[in-house]
Formats: sequence, C-alpha cells, structure tokens
Amino acid sequence: MDSVVNVETSDTMCEIANDLKKNKLQLQSSETSKLWLAYQKMVQTVCKLIAADRTSSWKLHLEAIQECLVIVAAAGHLNYLKSGYKYLQDMLKLPSDNPSVYELFQKVQFVVRRSDQCWAGLGSDLMIEQVLMHSIKSRGGLKRGSGLTEIQQAIWLNSMPVCYLYNLAMQDYSKVLFETSKQHKEVGESRQSRDICDFQKIIECMKPISPFDSDTSFRNIITGVTADPSVNVHELHSIGTKIINKMVGKPVYTYYAKRSDRAKTLGSASAVTSAEKTLT
Repeated sequence: MDSVVNVETSDTMCEIANDLKKNKLQLQSSETSKLWLAYQKMVQTVCKLIAADRTSSWKLHLEAIQECLVIVAAAGHLNYLKSGYKYLQDMLKLPSDNPSVYELFQKVQFVVRRSDQCWAGLGSDLMIEQVLMHSIKSRGGLKRGSGLTEIQQAIWLNSMPVCYLYNLAMQDYSKVLFETSKQHKEVGESRQSRDICDFQKIIECMKPISPFDSDTSFRNIITGVTADPSVNVHELHSIGTKIINKMVGKPVYTYYAKRSDRAKTLGSASAVTSAEKTLT
C-alpha cells in the first residue's frame, strides 16, 4: 500500500492540483470572485488548524498558526496578532532553546489524547472545557452545589485526579470498561449522509446567487449592494502579509498597526451603491 506522501506526490494528484489552480485563476473574473476564493482559503486554514490538533501534527500546527496571523492582521485584531506572532517565534526557536520539549512535541505530545483513535487529538484548552468545566457545571458538580467555601472548592478540584484513579480501579476490578467505539463518529455512515445532504443544500442555495457569474462588480451576492471603490477585503491575504512584514525587527508588544492598514470591508465602507441587478 502506498504511503500518504507517495499518493500526494503522484502524477495524478499533481495533475489534479494544477487543474484546480488553473480553474481558480479563471474564476477570478471579478473582485467578488476573488473575495470568495479568499474566503475559501480562510476556511482551509481553519481546517488545517483543526487537523493539526486532531492528527497531533506539530509541523502542521505551526503552518496553520502562521496562516492565521495573516488573517487576524488583515482584520485588525492587534492583540491576537501580537500574541500569535510572539508564540510562533518562540515555537520556531524551540529546537535550540528547549530540545527536550521540542522532541516531545514532535512525538505528538503537544495535544491531549483520551484514546488511541485516529483524529482524536484535542488542544489543552478544549480538554479543559470538555472535562473540567463540564464536570463543574453538570449535575453534582461544583456550580450545582450551594454554600461552598473556597476550601471546599479546592478540595473538590484536588479530588478529581484521585476519583479518576478510583474509577480506573473499579473498572479493572469489575471487568467492565467504559470506552467508545474505535470508529470515529465523523466517519460513520449517518454522519457522512448528513454532511452530503447539507452540502447539496448549500449548492442549491448558491446556484441563483453564484459569485462566479459574468457580473464583474464587487457586490454582496445576497442584498445586491455594490461596494465602494475603497473596499479591498478581497486582498486580505496580501494586506495581512504587509502588516506582518512591518513587524519584523520591532518589539512585538510595543508595535502598533494603523487602523488604515487593515482590510476595508463593505460594512466599513463610507458609501455603497445599490446594484442594478435585482435578486429574487
């Protein structure tokens, strides 16, 4: 059986990739089309970030974070940009600054796994929400009680690791294990059928208002509003890259990006005009 790397570098996959690239270039007939292609690229970045955690790929995680910085820079989220920029720089220096931690991250230990299933890695923040916060807010948890003092709250939290060990011991003693199916729920037949159904609905809704038609204006495909010439959100990736390049060589936490540098959306434009085309 061919490995994933061999499949990705095969002549067939390269030919498909080239055809897709040509089609995307042909679809850039208007600024509206460019915006939707940029949106597609943003969705791919989100998928890459999720896939990095699910598959425990440290390299993919850093690639996704780098792409996210471009998006948050163009959107003007300065705090996210500076924190993410500092985080990425520290992680790229990890092999020399802390080789032991880097080796652990390479061995898929930068995420938490509650099972050995494929596509089951979770970020530490998400794990806190699913385990600790769930147990606090659920019936019998910390927030469900009344009149708990700080000492009682501390005892409750510190008892969680002990309760977990007792739970494992009881499962081992009773020979009854609490575990889920080896098959991930997202690859189940019912989930795939529902996803295909939702995908078909999106296609049907997009057919009469496709952004890739002969209309070359920059418009909102739902309301028909035409954008002001100053709107440049379709160039968000190049705008975000320029902002990040200005940060090079400057202290991260003292850097300040101008409001005028961010991408201008149709909602932030000072003037818009109605499209001649009426949507029904």
